[in-house]
Amino acid sequence: MTTVKYEVKNVKEHMDMSEETLCFSCSIYADGKRIATVQNRGFGGPHEYHPIDPEALKALEKYAAEWSEFDIEPLDDFVSQLVDDAAWAKKL
Repeated sequence: MTTVKYEVKNVKEHMDMSEETLCFSCSIYADGKRIATVQNRGFGGPHEYHPIDPEALKALEKYAAEWSEFDIEPLDDFVSQLVDDAAWAKKL
């Protein structure tokens, strides 16, 4: 089984624009290659994905479904965790 390293970069949190949930934008990378950009407008809805490599994004969706304990929006759950981790790393 091949292990892919997923990470987010260029994370920008927009707390002043958030109404219900985290408002942010970032890029998603798989093994150092940018595969998508993502944003959430902070209105309580799902993340918005803009694929650069659609096949790699589908692979991430599959991985997220196995990783997440939630059946609804597992990709959002996974990406939110990456964004949270990046925000904490930046603060430390």
